[in-house]
Amino acid sequence: MLHLALLLLALLNVSLAEIANVVADCTTFRRCRCGEGVAGGTATPALARLTNTKTNKRCAAVLINDRYLLSSADCDAGLIDESQVYDETFVTFYNSEQALHVDRLYVHHHHVAASVPRLYDIMLVRLRYLVDMSVHVPICLPHASLLLYDDTPAWIMGPGKGPVSVMTHTGNCSFTHQVDGPVRTIRVRPGMYLCAGRVDTPFCSLEPGFLLVVRVHGWYMVVGVASTLELFPMCTYSMGLFSEVLPHRGWIKNMTSDASGCQFDL
Repeated sequence: MLHLALLLLALLNVSLAEIANVVADCTTFRRCRCGEGVAGGTATPALARLTNTKTNKRCAAVLINDRYLLSSADCDAGLIDESQVYDETFVTFYNSEQALHVDRLYVHHHHVAASVPRLYDIMLVRLRYLVDMSVHVPICLPHASLLLYDDTPAWIMGPGKGPVSVMTHTGNCSFTHQVDGPVRTIRVRPGMYLCAGRVDTPFCSLEPGFLLVVRVHGWYMVVGVASTLELFPMCTYSMGLFSEVLPHRGWIKNMTSDASGCQFDL
């Protein structure tokens, strides 16, 4: 029986270690109940809108555990400042009508808003109360051993049931993308950034907070957050520039220690 198993491994061109990693990933994802499916932006994982009711400033975000959401640091502008209180800022999951109060925003301490492109463009949203995990399913975070490469299949996702809205600087951008539409590709660039999607004309961009998602062993994992509103030469003819999530894994773990941390067992 052992010889038969070894022969099967040889035929499949995989190692025992690789199989063990797959089993470990799936076990942890299942225990954390993260990213079990993407249903056109209407079910799981829990995509959300972050809204300031006074300024009407909005941004996309996604639930990562029972208290925190992940978004772009660019979303901080106009959401909360010294003259605004947190009672005016809410999170709304679009599979629920309930508006949840925001307790605090944590922008990465190395974020440089004036840089081009933005550095450390990532933000955590802390909710005032824990969410019901039987209703809202978090996205899976990238595990430490995740490898991304050119042309990795990926989805660009954001809240809403229609096409992702595309802003243009020239008026001739010809790209729209259904949340549950065809797979796009990642183009990896140095400096913790990812370029994703292809368009016929340049000067297209996404609002901050939109997500770049890949599927790993059947679970959906967020690998990038839409960064700046501008499209730079490094992402020419691409849907947009995304800040890679994996390099910030340690920061996310430290900042969310008061919430469910089972994803960090990977």
